[in-house]
Amino acid sequence: MSKQEIIDQTVQLLEQLPEEKAAEILDFAAFLMQRSRPNSIVITEPLEQVSVPLLKRRRPSPSTSETDDEEDDKLLTQQIAAYVENSPVFAFLHDPAEDIYTLDDLKVRYQ
Repeated sequence: MSKQEIIDQTVQLLEQLPEEKAAEILDFAAFLMQRSRPNSIVITEPLEQVSVPLLKRRRPSPSTSETDDEEDDKLLTQQIAAYVENSPVFAFLHDPAEDIYTLDDLKVRYQ
């Protein structure tokens, strides 16, 4: 069976599934893509796939300054924040129904 035939049969099956099950298939496909490209993060959105390259840390060298490391850390943090913001996996963080805790639930409040 050719790759195109496999894709066609898969699409036919996906069209019969409910939306939530089709989304699970999309997540699994993104997982498989991630395994085939270990140096990238695959972000899935409806009908779209975007691959965001991971920051590769430089090996410490005598000429590497702390400022370079701080810049690397800042860039990595920005990439992770962008992934969390755009990934459907973290969509629950934006759901008001998930905000079940209040300040009254804290035992110790740090200033």
